[in-house]
Amino acid sequence: MLIVGLDAASQLKNFGFALGRCKAGKVKILAADLLVDGVSVFHDCISDHVGKNEPILVAIDAPLGWPAPLSEMLKTHAAGKVVAHKKDALFRRQTDEVVRGITRKAPMEVGADKIARATHSALEVLHHLRLATGRALPMLWTSHGETGGVIEVYPGAMLKAMGISATKYKEPHQVEAREQIATSLHAIAPRLGKYVLKKADVFDACLCLIAASDFLAGRCRAPTAAERPLAEKEGWIWVRTPGAK
Repeated sequence: MLIVGLDAASQLKNFGFALGRCKAGKVKILAADLLVDGVSVFHDCISDHVGKNEPILVAIDAPLGWPAPLSEMLKTHAAGKVVAHKKDALFRRQTDEVVRGITRKAPMEVGADKIARATHSALEVLHHLRLATGRALPMLWTSHGETGGVIEVYPGAMLKAMGISATKYKEPHQVEAREQIATSLHAIAPRLGKYVLKKADVFDACLCLIAASDFLAGRCRAPTAAERPLAEKEGWIWVRTPGAK
């Protein structure tokens, strides 16, 4: 299976992608870069690596849906009218609360933050990827993704669940912090160190590959039967549970 890691950004010049495969508990990074001049380079890169009938698993670091209460409220709200819902209910998704409960790290709120622009870009790139590959790439709601599809991931929460510092590594000058992360993950992704000098968007796309390996290995918290209907509306972050092997 080819794994595609995407670190979404509102502008393609900051949109990172990585390609890799998992084997025997290790992640082999095949290529990683920025989209820069559009999705065509990305699509061409995929065609160089994926087999004709090989499944593709796409792991995206971006919310892929909005809070259901927010969607419902916007249908009827008029300017100047009070909003009946509490702010947390409007701006936080079910999965955001689950991830915060697992890792004590809260995802950015797609209903209240500029990350919504990154979500728009992510959904657009995903659409073009489906067209370019001719694959349906459905959203996945269980950890059985042998036939490929799309999952939402959050590298920062993954690192925290693994006991690795997930702060202050994304600025250009924070190379040492990225080197420390790469060293900590060397046994899982031996080639990660090659990308510490790249922009953090590319480095994070590589981390998305590792998050995808957690999903494939069944190390992530799946939505329960009760959570599933809302997850299909809002999205679901697949993050490993602390201590998972």
